[in-house]
Amino acid sequence: MPIRADRNMYPGINPHLNSALQQSGGGWQSFHTYHLIMLAQHLNSALPGAYYAEAEASLQIRVYDPPAERDSPHRPDVMISRLAGAPATEAGAISNPVPTHVLTLDEALDPFEELVALVIYHDNRPVTRIELLSPANKAPGSHHDSYISKRAETLHSGLRLVEIDFLHERRPTLTSISDYSAKEAGALPYHILLMDPRLSRVEGPIKEYSFGLLDPLPVLNLPLDGDDVVPVDFGNIYDQTLRQRPYLYKIDYAQEPVNMSTYSEADQAAIRAQMAQIAQNLGA
Repeated sequence: MPIRADRNMYPGINPHLNSALQQSGGGWQSFHTYHLIMLAQHLNSALPGAYYAEAEASLQIRVYDPPAERDSPHRPDVMISRLAGAPATEAGAISNPVPTHVLTLDEALDPFEELVALVIYHDNRPVTRIELLSPANKAPGSHHDSYISKRAETLHSGLRLVEIDFLHERRPTLTSISDYSAKEAGALPYHILLMDPRLSRVEGPIKEYSFGLLDPLPVLNLPLDGDDVVPVDFGNIYDQTLRQRPYLYKIDYAQEPVNMSTYSEADQAAIRAQMAQIAQNLGA
């Protein structure tokens, strides 16, 4: 019998949902969009005067790997579905007008359509870019090299970059970070990188914040113009995203996460212990 809850039953990243999202056709694009919407709403309520956050084209390419199982990059803005067992209703008779033109579908499809990122502006000038990584843009993804090249261009231009990485099944974008997917000793599965090209090597132009399976997401001060910063509670924003009904409905705590073997042995044990606790708390 499925076990479901109306909130995230983990203190941080939910491995049941997060693992499912990373699979081909698992819905990462939908999560990506919802999560950035939540982040944008928070930023625009927390940013100081003359700052605002706006969605823009990402450095990433919206394709999934492997090539034989690529998720289609084309998704509707609104999907109308019929619930199983719901009776169909007859609409009133409406005469269909004659179309002005009949066109091929190819003209509406852009194979290079990109994911959305957030850019923070100060006095209408971009200062900080925020990227939520997707599977194809982490090695060995087919667009990893392109993303890394565009990331370098962003930093060379002087923009600050925030890179959010919830994808434990692929190695980090920086080789200096221990690889959880390769089961390296001491490696952690999730990372948020604050990259500020204005800082010296001594000050640390890249600040790494890594966290584990049962760790809460961090609260970080994101760099803005000059000495300005904006505090962001990544855990609160993540939980707000999961409270979107499609995500909580998909989580079944009676089932282990897909690709359970991609977690370390210690984390697999932690997941099973958490599942047992959830079942007890929810009376299953």
